[in-house]
Amino acid sequence: MITAALHKRKQTYLDLAILIRTDNTVSTIHDFRVASRNLLALEPLLRKGSDTSHWKIMMRKWLKTLNQVRDIQVLQEILVGHVEIEPLLLTHKRNCLKDWQEISRTIADKNFQDDLISSLETYCCRIEAEPAFFDQTVFSLWLKTFQKVQIALQHADHEHPISLHKLRLRYKSLRYLATFIYDVGIVDTLDFPRLKYWQDLLGSIQDLEVGINWLRNSRVASNLINELSLESHRLRIKYRDEKEKFGQNIMEMDNFIKSGIENI
Repeated sequence: MITAALHKRKQTYLDLAILIRTDNTVSTIHDFRVASRNLLALEPLLRKGSDTSHWKIMMRKWLKTLNQVRDIQVLQEILVGHVEIEPLLLTHKRNCLKDWQEISRTIADKNFQDDLISSLETYCCRIEAEPAFFDQTVFSLWLKTFQKVQIALQHADHEHPISLHKLRLRYKSLRYLATFIYDVGIVDTLDFPRLKYWQDLLGSIQDLEVGINWLRNSRVASNLINELSLESHRLRIKYRDEKEKFGQNIMEMDNFIKSGIENI
């Protein structure tokens, strides 16, 4: 199950990498970003038994460039109907897509694919020869990932959106790792709706903050800035009121997953 789960993530990523060379739709970009983060969340695990340096650097580079395209697509959704800024949005989108399309033509080339496949095969051979190696490496990665979420949660302040964004990134890695642990059968259930709830809440706050910053830098539509700021404040207050529950949820998940790993 472990080998199958790793290769499924690899193949999903490579299939989407080929698709995104010519398809820049919202759904394809979203799926490719998720596939990227699914693999990057497991990179520290694979690194224990193989060389991941080249494909990790390239994957992060492509993801960072694509984030700009995704941000402008979100902006279009948030600011839909505001005709006064549509020309500026369209210009920004064209520029972002132009930069991305120049990169995407050669994304996931043969050298990258060979490095990624070799990395996975090397790790899989190691865990087949030493089954306990997987138990050790996945347990270590879970502890480190969970600890990073705990630290980010302690420092997260609803009045400081940057701290919430950092928590969101840490939590996202934890969610992808938890899903992998579920897929390989270490645990037999996960509260997927609850996992998604927290990520969606933090993601909505970040999307609004991206919109606010873009509008400020564009020096237009101060009324829209106020509108988005009020909605961001409402969601940040919601986070503040539910922060304790968030902490309880991740503690419960930690106990459940650690118990599953220890009983492998």
